[in-house]
Amino acid sequence: MALDMGIVILTLVIGLLVAVLVWSLTKRSTPSSTKGKNEKGANSKKEGKKTSGMPAKLPKKKATVAVSKDSKSTFTHSWLLTSLKGHTGAITDMDFSANGKHLATCAEELDEIFVSQPMVETPTPSETDSGCVLSRRQKRNRMKKTQAGNKKKEHPTKTVESKQRMRRATPLKYYTRLQMKNSELYTYLYQYVLLDDQLLNLGYPVESSFYPERAIIYKTPEANVTYYRSDVRRAFRHQPEIIEMAEHLYSSEHGDPYEEKPPLSPSLEKRCVRCKKGFFVTLDGEYLTEERCIYHWGQWKRPSSPGETHGYTCCAGDEGSSGCTSGDLHVWNGVSPGMNGPFTDYVRTTPGSGSKIHSIYALDCEMCYTGRGLEVCKVSVISIDGCLVYEALVKPHHRVIDYNTRFSGLCEQDLKKATKTINDVQRDLLGFIYSQTILIGHGLENDLRALRILHSVIIDTAVLFPHYFGFPFRRSLKSLVAAYLQRHIQVGHNGHDSFEDARACAELVLWKAVCQLRPRHRSEHMP
Repeated sequence: MALDMGIVILTLVIGLLVAVLVWSLTKRSTPSSTKGKNEKGANSKKEGKKTSGMPAKLPKKKATVAVSKDSKSTFTHSWLLTSLKGHTGAITDMDFSANGKHLATCAEELDEIFVSQPMVETPTPSETDSGCVLSRRQKRNRMKKTQAGNKKKEHPTKTVESKQRMRRATPLKYYTRLQMKNSELYTYLYQYVLLDDQLLNLGYPVESSFYPERAIIYKTPEANVTYYRSDVRRAFRHQPEIIEMAEHLYSSEHGDPYEEKPPLSPSLEKRCVRCKKGFFVTLDGEYLTEERCIYHWGQWKRPSSPGETHGYTCCAGDEGSSGCTSGDLHVWNGVSPGMNGPFTDYVRTTPGSGSKIHSIYALDCEMCYTGRGLEVCKVSVISIDGCLVYEALVKPHHRVIDYNTRFSGLCEQDLKKATKTINDVQRDLLGFIYSQTILIGHGLENDLRALRILHSVIIDTAVLFPHYFGFPFRRSLKSLVAAYLQRHIQVGHNGHDSFEDARACAELVLWKAVCQLRPRHRSEHMP
Protein backbone atom coordinates (compact mmCIF):
# COMPACT_ATOMS: atom_id res chain seq x y z
CA MET A 1 0.00 0.00 0.00
CA ALA A 2 2.79 2.35 0.93
CA LEU A 3 4.66 1.26 -2.18
CA ASP A 4 1.74 2.15 -4.40
CA MET A 5 1.45 5.51 -2.75
CA GLY A 6 5.14 6.25 -3.43
CA ILE A 7 4.81 5.28 -7.08
CA VAL A 8 1.86 7.68 -7.52
CA ILE A 9 3.69 10.55 -5.91
CA LEU A 10 6.81 9.93 -8.07
CA THR A 11 4.65 9.82 -11.18
CA LEU A 12 3.04 13.15 -10.29
CA VAL A 13 6.42 14.80 -9.66
CA ILE A 14 7.84 13.52 -12.95
CA GLY A 15 4.74 14.74 -14.80
CA LEU A 16 4.96 18.12 -13.12
CA LEU A 17 8.63 18.43 -14.12
CA VAL A 18 7.84 17.46 -17.70
CA ALA A 19 5.03 20.03 -17.82
CA VAL A 20 7.28 22.75 -16.43
CA LEU A 21 9.97 21.85 -18.95
CA VAL A 22 7.52 21.91 -21.85
CA TRP A 23 6.05 25.17 -20.66
CA SER A 24 9.52 26.81 -20.43
CA LEU A 25 10.48 25.61 -23.88
CA THR A 26 7.22 26.85 -25.33
CA LYS A 27 7.64 30.26 -23.69
CA ARG A 28 11.13 30.68 -25.10
CA SER A 29 10.10 29.87 -28.70
CA THR A 30 6.97 32.10 -28.64
CA PRO A 31 7.68 35.85 -29.84
CA SER A 32 6.66 38.69 -27.60
CA SER A 33 3.42 40.35 -28.72
CA THR A 34 4.31 43.73 -27.24
CA LYS A 35 7.28 44.43 -29.57
CA GLY A 36 7.20 45.69 -33.20
CA LYS A 37 8.07 43.81 -36.31
CA ASN A 38 11.59 45.17 -36.68
CA GLU A 39 12.46 44.42 -32.99
CA LYS A 40 11.21 40.86 -33.39
CA GLY A 41 13.44 40.36 -36.41
CA ALA A 42 16.45 41.89 -34.69
CA ASN A 43 15.97 39.82 -31.46
CA SER A 44 15.52 36.59 -33.36
CA LYS A 45 18.69 37.28 -35.34
CA LYS A 46 20.61 38.14 -32.18
CA GLU A 47 19.52 34.88 -30.53
CA GLY A 48 20.38 32.99 -33.66
CA LYS A 49 23.84 34.51 -33.85
CA LYS A 50 24.55 33.80 -30.16
CA THR A 51 23.66 30.17 -30.52
CA SER A 52 25.50 29.67 -33.86
CA GLY A 53 28.71 31.39 -32.74
CA MET A 54 29.03 33.66 -35.83
CA PRO A 55 31.33 36.77 -35.75
CA ALA A 56 29.96 39.96 -34.18
CA LYS A 57 30.55 42.25 -37.21
CA LEU A 58 28.28 40.38 -39.60
CA PRO A 59 25.05 41.07 -37.64
CA LYS A 60 25.86 44.82 -37.71
CA LYS A 61 25.76 45.01 -41.53
CA LYS A 62 22.64 42.91 -41.77
CA ALA A 63 20.90 44.95 -39.12
CA THR A 64 21.70 48.15 -41.06
CA VAL A 65 20.27 46.76 -44.26
CA ALA A 66 17.20 45.41 -42.50
CA VAL A 67 16.07 48.88 -41.32
CA SER A 68 13.10 50.03 -43.39
CA LYS A 69 10.90 53.10 -43.69
CA ASP A 70 8.42 51.46 -41.31
CA SER A 71 10.98 51.43 -38.53
CA LYS A 72 11.82 55.07 -39.27
CA SER A 73 8.21 56.03 -38.82
CA THR A 74 7.71 53.79 -35.77
CA PHE A 75 10.80 54.67 -33.76
CA THR A 76 10.84 58.46 -33.90
CA HIS A 77 11.65 60.69 -30.99
CA SER A 78 12.49 64.40 -30.62
CA TRP A 79 15.91 63.67 -29.11
CA LEU A 80 16.73 61.41 -32.05
CA LEU A 81 16.05 64.14 -34.69
CA THR A 82 19.61 65.40 -35.00
CA SER A 83 22.30 65.35 -37.68
CA LEU A 84 25.05 62.82 -38.22
CA LYS A 85 28.46 63.72 -39.62
CA GLY A 86 28.74 62.96 -43.33
CA HIS A 87 24.93 62.83 -43.88
CA THR A 88 22.46 65.54 -44.80
CA GLY A 89 19.32 63.98 -43.31
CA ALA A 90 18.15 63.77 -39.68
CA ILE A 91 18.51 60.61 -37.55
CA THR A 92 15.17 58.80 -37.25
CA ASP A 93 16.12 55.51 -35.58
CA MET A 94 18.84 54.20 -33.24
CA ASP A 95 19.47 50.71 -31.86
CA PHE A 96 22.21 48.58 -30.28
CA SER A 97 23.97 45.78 -32.13
CA ALA A 98 25.14 42.50 -30.63
CA ASN A 99 28.57 43.92 -29.82
CA GLY A 100 27.11 46.93 -28.01
CA LYS A 101 27.68 49.54 -30.77
CA HIS A 102 25.10 52.02 -32.04
CA LEU A 103 23.15 51.53 -35.25
CA ALA A 104 21.66 54.71 -36.75
CA THR A 105 19.25 55.33 -39.62
CA CYS A 106 19.22 58.74 -41.44
CA ALA A 107 16.21 60.25 -43.25
CA GLU A 108 18.07 61.26 -46.43
CA GLU A 109 16.17 61.99 -49.58
CA LEU A 110 17.26 58.90 -51.45
CA ASP A 111 14.65 59.22 -54.17
CA GLU A 112 15.81 62.72 -55.18
CA ILE A 113 19.50 61.77 -55.10
CA PHE A 114 19.36 58.54 -57.04
CA VAL A 115 16.53 59.34 -59.45
CA SER A 116 16.83 62.97 -60.59
CA GLN A 117 20.65 63.10 -60.37
CA PRO A 118 21.97 59.53 -60.58
CA MET A 119 25.52 59.07 -59.43
CA VAL A 120 27.74 56.72 -61.37
CA GLU A 121 29.77 54.55 -59.03
CA THR A 122 33.17 55.08 -60.62
CA PRO A 123 36.39 55.24 -58.62
CA THR A 124 37.55 58.79 -57.99
CA PRO A 125 41.25 59.76 -57.89
CA SER A 126 41.18 59.90 -54.08
CA GLU A 127 39.67 56.42 -53.87
CA THR A 128 42.15 54.83 -56.24
CA ASP A 129 45.25 56.67 -55.10
CA SER A 130 44.90 56.92 -51.35
CA GLY A 131 42.41 54.09 -50.85
CA CYS A 132 40.00 56.16 -48.75
CA VAL A 133 36.25 55.70 -49.12
CA LEU A 134 34.20 58.82 -49.83
CA SER A 135 30.90 59.58 -48.19
CA ARG A 136 27.76 60.14 -50.22
CA ARG A 137 27.94 63.90 -49.78
CA GLN A 138 31.56 64.00 -50.97
CA LYS A 139 30.60 61.92 -54.01
CA ARG A 140 27.73 64.29 -54.82
CA ASN A 141 30.02 67.31 -54.56
CA ARG A 142 32.57 65.74 -56.86
CA MET A 143 29.83 64.76 -59.29
CA LYS A 144 28.63 68.39 -59.41
CA LYS A 145 32.15 69.60 -60.15
CA THR A 146 32.49 67.00 -62.92
CA GLN A 147 29.18 68.04 -64.49
CA ALA A 148 30.19 71.70 -64.34
CA GLY A 149 33.48 70.87 -66.05
CA ASN A 150 31.66 68.96 -68.79
CA LYS A 151 29.38 71.94 -69.45
CA LYS A 152 32.40 74.17 -69.91
CA LYS A 153 33.93 71.68 -72.33
CA GLU A 154 30.71 71.54 -74.35
CA HIS A 155 30.85 75.29 -75.07
CA PRO A 156 34.50 76.19 -75.76
CA THR A 157 33.44 79.00 -78.12
CA LYS A 158 31.91 80.97 -75.26
CA THR A 159 35.28 81.03 -73.51
CA VAL A 160 36.99 82.15 -76.71
CA GLU A 161 34.40 84.86 -77.27
CA SER A 162 34.78 86.14 -73.72
CA LYS A 163 38.55 86.32 -74.17
CA GLN A 164 38.09 88.20 -77.41
CA ARG A 165 35.76 90.65 -75.71
CA MET A 166 38.32 91.19 -72.97
CA ARG A 167 40.98 91.81 -75.61
CA ARG A 168 38.73 94.21 -77.41
CA ALA A 169 38.16 96.17 -74.24
CA THR A 170 41.90 96.87 -73.86
CA PRO A 171 42.61 100.60 -74.45
CA LEU A 172 44.95 101.50 -77.29
CA LYS A 173 48.55 102.15 -76.32
CA TYR A 174 48.76 105.64 -77.83
CA TYR A 175 45.42 106.65 -76.34
CA THR A 176 46.76 105.85 -72.88
CA ARG A 177 49.99 107.65 -73.64
CA LEU A 178 48.22 110.88 -74.61
CA GLN A 179 46.41 111.18 -71.26
CA MET A 180 43.89 113.66 -72.66
CA LYS A 181 40.20 114.10 -72.07
CA ASN A 182 37.87 113.34 -74.96
CA SER A 183 37.01 117.01 -75.34
CA GLU A 184 40.70 117.97 -75.57
CA LEU A 185 41.45 115.12 -77.95
CA TYR A 186 38.44 116.06 -80.06
CA THR A 187 39.68 119.65 -80.37
CA TYR A 188 43.16 118.54 -81.37
CA LEU A 189 42.09 115.88 -83.90
CA TYR A 190 39.73 118.29 -85.61
CA GLN A 191 42.69 119.70 -87.55
CA TYR A 192 42.88 116.43 -89.52
CA VAL A 193 39.25 116.63 -90.70
CA LEU A 194 38.79 116.72 -94.49
CA LEU A 195 37.58 119.92 -96.13
CA ASP A 196 34.40 120.11 -98.18
CA ASP A 197 36.17 120.21 -101.55
CA GLN A 198 38.27 117.21 -100.54
CA LEU A 199 35.15 115.26 -99.67
CA LEU A 200 33.71 116.00 -103.10
CA ASN A 201 36.87 115.18 -105.05
CA LEU A 202 37.56 112.00 -103.11
CA GLY A 203 34.14 110.58 -103.97
CA TYR A 204 32.39 111.02 -100.62
CA PRO A 205 28.59 111.32 -100.72
CA VAL A 206 27.73 114.97 -100.08
CA GLU A 207 24.46 116.84 -99.96
CA SER A 208 23.51 118.48 -103.24
CA SER A 209 23.06 122.25 -103.24
CA PHE A 210 20.57 121.97 -106.10
CA TYR A 211 18.66 119.08 -104.51
CA PRO A 212 18.45 119.64 -100.75
CA GLU A 213 18.38 116.54 -98.54
CA ARG A 214 19.63 114.46 -101.44
CA ALA A 215 23.08 112.99 -101.98
CA ILE A 216 25.39 113.24 -104.97
CA ILE A 217 28.69 111.51 -105.67
CA TYR A 218 31.17 113.11 -108.02
CA LYS A 219 33.48 110.50 -109.51
CA THR A 220 35.43 111.39 -112.65
CA PRO A 221 38.87 110.46 -113.96
CA GLU A 222 39.55 114.21 -114.47
CA ALA A 223 39.09 114.95 -110.78
CA ASN A 224 41.23 112.01 -109.75
CA VAL A 225 44.13 112.83 -112.09
CA THR A 226 44.32 116.64 -112.32
CA TYR A 227 43.76 117.53 -108.68
CA TYR A 228 47.45 116.83 -108.04
CA ARG A 229 49.03 117.61 -111.41
CA SER A 230 52.55 118.02 -110.02
CA ASP A 231 52.41 114.62 -108.38
CA VAL A 232 51.38 113.04 -111.69
CA ARG A 233 54.39 114.60 -113.41
CA ARG A 234 56.72 113.22 -110.75
CA ALA A 235 55.13 109.78 -110.73
CA PHE A 236 55.12 109.32 -114.53
CA ARG A 237 58.29 111.22 -115.39
CA HIS A 238 59.49 108.26 -117.52
CA GLN A 239 56.15 107.93 -119.36
CA PRO A 240 55.57 111.16 -121.35
CA GLU A 241 52.38 109.89 -122.97
CA ILE A 242 50.60 109.72 -119.59
CA ILE A 243 51.83 113.21 -118.66
CA GLU A 244 50.54 114.51 -121.99
CA MET A 245 47.13 112.96 -121.38
CA ALA A 246 47.01 114.47 -117.90
CA GLU A 247 47.90 117.92 -119.27
CA HIS A 248 45.15 117.60 -121.85
CA LEU A 249 42.62 116.68 -119.19
CA TYR A 250 43.78 119.56 -116.99
CA SER A 251 43.47 122.09 -119.82
CA SER A 252 40.04 120.80 -120.77
CA GLU A 253 38.86 121.06 -117.18
CA HIS A 254 40.21 124.59 -116.67
CA GLY A 255 39.28 125.86 -120.12
CA ASP A 256 36.48 128.21 -121.06
CA PRO A 257 33.70 127.81 -118.46
CA TYR A 258 31.11 128.84 -121.06
CA GLU A 259 32.22 126.23 -123.55
CA GLU A 260 29.54 123.69 -124.29
CA LYS A 261 30.22 120.25 -122.86
CA PRO A 262 28.28 117.05 -123.38
CA PRO A 263 25.69 116.59 -120.65
CA LEU A 264 26.22 113.88 -118.04
CA SER A 265 23.73 111.11 -118.56
CA PRO A 266 23.37 107.80 -116.77
CA SER A 267 24.43 104.80 -118.81
CA LEU A 268 23.59 101.13 -118.50
CA GLU A 269 27.17 100.17 -119.32
CA LYS A 270 29.40 99.57 -116.32
CA ARG A 271 33.12 98.92 -116.03
CA CYS A 272 34.19 95.78 -114.18
CA VAL A 273 36.46 96.70 -111.29
CA ARG A 274 38.35 93.41 -111.61
CA CYS A 275 39.00 92.79 -115.30
CA LYS A 276 38.20 96.33 -116.58
CA LYS A 277 35.79 95.01 -119.22
CA GLY A 278 32.47 96.64 -119.97
CA PHE A 279 29.16 94.97 -119.21
CA PHE A 280 25.52 95.96 -119.06
CA VAL A 281 23.25 95.97 -116.03
CA THR A 282 19.93 97.71 -115.45
CA LEU A 283 19.25 100.33 -112.77
CA ASP A 284 17.50 97.64 -110.73
CA GLY A 285 20.61 95.46 -110.70
CA GLU A 286 19.48 92.96 -113.34
CA TYR A 287 22.35 91.68 -115.48
CA LEU A 288 22.08 91.95 -119.23
CA THR A 289 25.59 90.60 -119.86
CA GLU A 290 25.97 87.00 -118.72
CA GLU A 291 29.73 86.55 -118.98
CA ARG A 292 32.35 85.03 -116.71
CA CYS A 293 34.99 87.34 -115.28
CA ILE A 294 38.65 86.27 -115.56
CA TYR A 295 40.90 88.51 -113.47
CA HIS A 296 43.92 88.91 -111.20
CA TRP A 297 42.84 89.45 -107.59
CA GLY A 298 46.27 90.87 -106.68
CA GLN A 299 47.65 94.31 -107.47
CA TRP A 300 50.08 95.26 -110.18
CA LYS A 301 53.48 95.56 -108.52
CA ARG A 302 55.93 98.13 -109.82
CA PRO A 303 59.65 97.45 -109.42
CA SER A 304 61.19 99.20 -106.43
CA SER A 305 64.75 98.60 -107.69
CA PRO A 306 66.34 98.23 -111.16
CA GLY A 307 66.76 94.48 -110.75
CA GLU A 308 63.07 93.75 -110.06
CA THR A 309 60.42 93.10 -112.71
CA HIS A 310 56.75 93.95 -113.01
CA GLY A 311 54.14 91.46 -111.97
CA TYR A 312 50.89 90.80 -110.15
CA THR A 313 51.11 90.07 -106.44
CA CYS A 314 48.68 87.16 -106.71
CA CYS A 315 50.48 84.98 -109.25
CA ALA A 316 53.49 87.09 -110.41
CA GLY A 317 51.97 87.13 -113.90
CA ASP A 318 52.95 89.56 -116.63
CA GLU A 319 50.81 92.48 -117.72
CA GLY A 320 49.40 90.61 -120.70
CA SER A 321 48.80 87.33 -118.89
CA SER A 322 45.31 85.97 -118.44
CA GLY A 323 43.76 86.14 -115.01
CA CYS A 324 44.43 83.54 -112.35
CA THR A 325 40.92 83.74 -110.83
CA SER A 326 37.45 83.54 -112.32
CA GLY A 327 34.02 84.74 -111.24
CA ASP A 328 30.51 84.00 -112.42
CA LEU A 329 29.78 87.60 -113.48
CA HIS A 330 31.43 90.98 -113.75
CA VAL A 331 31.09 93.32 -110.78
CA TRP A 332 31.24 97.06 -110.18
CA ASN A 333 31.42 99.33 -107.11
CA GLY A 334 28.12 101.14 -107.68
CA VAL A 335 29.62 104.45 -108.84
CA SER A 336 30.11 105.44 -112.48
CA PRO A 337 32.46 108.16 -113.75
CA GLY A 338 30.77 111.53 -113.63
CA MET A 339 27.95 112.86 -111.49
CA ASN A 340 26.02 110.16 -109.66
CA GLY A 341 22.67 110.95 -108.15
CA PRO A 342 20.81 112.66 -106.72
CA PHE A 343 20.00 109.78 -104.36
CA THR A 344 16.98 109.85 -102.08
CA ASP A 345 17.80 106.86 -99.83
CA TYR A 346 20.64 108.54 -97.92
CA VAL A 347 20.22 109.63 -94.31
CA ARG A 348 22.06 112.53 -92.66
CA THR A 349 23.46 112.53 -89.15
CA THR A 350 21.67 114.88 -86.75
CA PRO A 351 23.27 117.36 -84.30
CA GLY A 352 24.02 116.25 -80.75
CA SER A 353 24.20 118.20 -77.52
CA GLY A 354 26.31 118.24 -74.38
CA SER A 355 29.16 115.75 -74.17
CA LYS A 356 27.87 113.95 -77.28
CA ILE A 357 29.46 116.54 -79.57
CA HIS A 358 32.94 115.38 -78.47
CA SER A 359 32.51 111.75 -79.53
CA ILE A 360 35.15 110.14 -81.76
CA TYR A 361 34.64 106.77 -83.46
CA ALA A 362 36.47 104.62 -86.00
CA LEU A 363 34.34 102.74 -88.53
CA ASP A 364 34.96 99.98 -91.02
CA CYS A 365 32.68 97.82 -93.16
CA GLU A 366 32.99 94.55 -95.03
CA MET A 367 31.14 94.51 -98.33
CA CYS A 368 29.97 92.13 -101.05
CA TYR A 369 29.13 92.67 -104.72
CA THR A 370 25.53 92.78 -105.91
CA GLY A 371 23.88 93.96 -109.09
CA ARG A 372 23.72 97.50 -107.65
CA GLY A 373 27.40 97.54 -106.72
CA LEU A 374 28.96 97.22 -103.27
CA GLU A 375 26.58 96.56 -100.40
CA VAL A 376 27.51 96.39 -96.74
CA CYS A 377 27.35 92.98 -95.06
CA LYS A 378 29.17 93.72 -91.78
CA VAL A 379 29.87 96.94 -89.86
CA SER A 380 32.10 97.55 -86.82
CA VAL A 381 32.41 100.76 -84.83
CA ILE A 382 34.92 101.38 -82.03
CA SER A 383 35.50 104.32 -79.75
CA ILE A 384 38.73 106.29 -79.87
CA ASP A 385 40.16 104.26 -76.99
CA GLY A 386 39.81 101.05 -79.05
CA CYS A 387 36.78 99.45 -77.35
CA LEU A 388 34.06 97.90 -79.47
CA VAL A 389 30.87 100.00 -79.57
CA TYR A 390 28.77 98.40 -82.31
CA GLU A 391 29.04 95.39 -84.59
CA ALA A 392 26.40 93.71 -86.73
CA LEU A 393 25.91 91.51 -89.77
CA VAL A 394 23.69 93.05 -92.47
CA LYS A 395 21.46 91.32 -94.98
CA PRO A 396 22.13 92.61 -98.52
CA HIS A 397 19.11 94.17 -100.17
CA HIS A 398 19.83 92.70 -103.63
CA ARG A 399 21.03 89.36 -104.94
CA VAL A 400 24.66 88.72 -104.06
CA ILE A 401 26.92 88.20 -107.08
CA ASP A 402 30.19 87.71 -105.19
CA TYR A 403 30.65 87.49 -101.41
CA ASN A 404 34.23 88.74 -101.85
CA THR A 405 35.29 86.22 -99.21
CA ARG A 406 38.98 86.66 -99.91
CA PHE A 407 38.79 90.21 -98.52
CA SER A 408 35.54 90.40 -96.56
CA GLY A 409 36.06 87.12 -94.70
CA LEU A 410 32.33 86.37 -95.02
CA CYS A 411 30.48 83.66 -96.90
CA GLU A 412 26.89 82.66 -97.56
CA GLN A 413 26.59 80.75 -94.27
CA ASP A 414 27.68 83.83 -92.31
CA LEU A 415 25.09 86.10 -93.89
CA LYS A 416 22.34 83.58 -93.20
CA LYS A 417 22.74 84.54 -89.54
CA ALA A 418 22.21 88.23 -90.30
CA THR A 419 18.95 89.67 -88.97
CA LYS A 420 19.45 93.40 -89.56
CA THR A 421 18.74 95.31 -92.75
CA ILE A 422 20.45 98.46 -93.92
CA ASN A 423 17.62 100.54 -92.48
CA ASP A 424 18.08 98.91 -89.07
CA VAL A 425 21.81 99.63 -89.12
CA GLN A 426 21.21 103.25 -90.14
CA ARG A 427 18.84 103.68 -87.23
CA ASP A 428 21.34 102.14 -84.84
CA LEU A 429 24.29 104.21 -86.01
CA LEU A 430 22.42 107.50 -85.98
CA GLY A 431 21.55 106.79 -82.37
CA PHE A 432 25.11 107.57 -81.26
CA ILE A 433 26.85 109.12 -84.31
CA TYR A 434 25.95 112.82 -84.58
CA SER A 435 26.80 115.50 -87.12
CA GLN A 436 29.65 116.77 -84.88
CA THR A 437 31.09 113.27 -84.34
CA ILE A 438 34.54 112.63 -85.82
CA LEU A 439 34.55 109.45 -87.91
CA ILE A 440 37.90 107.80 -88.65
CA GLY A 441 38.48 105.29 -91.40
CA HIS A 442 40.64 104.24 -94.34
CA GLY A 443 38.96 105.12 -97.65
CA LEU A 444 35.82 105.87 -95.68
CA GLU A 445 33.92 107.05 -98.77
CA ASN A 446 33.27 103.42 -99.72
CA ASP A 447 31.88 102.66 -96.27
CA LEU A 448 29.59 105.70 -96.19
CA ARG A 449 28.33 104.96 -99.70
CA ALA A 450 27.52 101.38 -98.68
CA LEU A 451 25.85 102.57 -95.45
CA ARG A 452 23.95 105.32 -97.35
CA ILE A 453 24.89 107.91 -94.72
CA LEU A 454 25.77 111.60 -95.20
CA HIS A 455 28.45 112.78 -92.80
CA SER A 456 31.07 115.51 -93.26
CA VAL A 457 33.40 115.32 -90.21
CA ILE A 458 35.85 112.73 -91.55
CA ILE A 459 39.47 111.79 -90.86
CA ASP A 460 40.75 109.56 -93.67
CA THR A 461 44.02 107.76 -92.95
CA ALA A 462 44.55 107.35 -96.72
CA VAL A 463 44.80 111.16 -96.91
CA LEU A 464 46.51 111.66 -93.54
CA PHE A 465 49.32 109.33 -94.68
CA PRO A 466 49.59 110.05 -98.44
CA HIS A 467 51.25 107.86 -101.02
CA TYR A 468 54.75 108.72 -102.18
CA PHE A 469 53.53 109.28 -105.75
CA GLY A 470 50.60 111.39 -104.56
CA PHE A 471 46.92 111.20 -105.40
CA PRO A 472 45.20 109.10 -106.84
CA PHE A 473 47.63 106.52 -105.45
CA ARG A 474 46.88 105.35 -101.93
CA ARG A 475 48.80 103.25 -99.48
CA SER A 476 46.99 100.22 -98.13
CA LEU A 477 46.04 100.08 -94.48
CA LYS A 478 48.18 96.98 -94.08
CA SER A 479 51.32 98.78 -95.25
CA LEU A 480 50.59 101.82 -93.06
CA VAL A 481 50.23 99.70 -89.93
CA ALA A 482 53.42 97.78 -90.72
CA ALA A 483 55.39 100.99 -91.36
CA TYR A 484 54.17 103.19 -88.51
CA LEU A 485 52.93 100.78 -85.82
CA GLN A 486 55.40 97.94 -86.49
CA ARG A 487 52.82 95.18 -86.49
CA HIS A 488 50.96 93.14 -89.08
CA ILE A 489 47.24 92.96 -89.80
CA GLN A 490 45.13 91.22 -92.44
CA VAL A 491 47.32 88.13 -92.30
CA GLY A 492 46.16 84.67 -93.24
CA HIS A 493 43.59 83.55 -95.77
CA ASN A 494 40.42 84.18 -93.78
CA GLY A 495 39.84 87.70 -95.07
CA HIS A 496 39.83 91.01 -93.25
CA ASP A 497 38.36 91.74 -89.83
CA SER A 498 36.39 95.00 -89.72
CA PHE A 499 37.07 95.38 -86.00
CA GLU A 500 40.81 94.99 -86.52
CA ASP A 501 40.82 97.49 -89.41
CA ALA A 502 38.83 100.09 -87.47
CA ARG A 503 41.12 99.70 -84.48
CA ALA A 504 44.18 100.11 -86.71
CA CYS A 505 42.78 103.35 -88.20
CA ALA A 506 42.17 104.82 -84.75
CA GLU A 507 45.67 103.86 -83.62
CA LEU A 508 47.26 105.47 -86.69
CA VAL A 509 45.54 108.78 -85.95
CA LEU A 510 46.57 108.61 -82.29
CA TRP A 511 50.15 107.84 -83.33
CA LYS A 512 50.13 110.96 -85.49
CA ALA A 513 48.89 113.03 -82.55
CA VAL A 514 51.48 111.60 -80.15
CA CYS A 515 54.34 112.36 -82.54
CA GLN A 516 53.23 115.97 -82.97
CA LEU A 517 52.42 116.66 -79.32
CA ARG A 518 55.47 114.96 -77.83
CA PRO A 519 58.66 115.41 -79.85
CA ARG A 520 60.50 112.83 -77.79
CA HIS A 521 58.43 110.15 -79.45
CA ARG A 522 59.94 111.06 -82.79
CA SER A 523 62.77 108.69 -81.92
CA GLU A 524 60.31 105.92 -82.76
CA HIS A 525 60.37 104.52 -86.24
CA MET A 526 59.01 107.14 -88.63
CA PRO A 527 59.40 106.27 -92.32
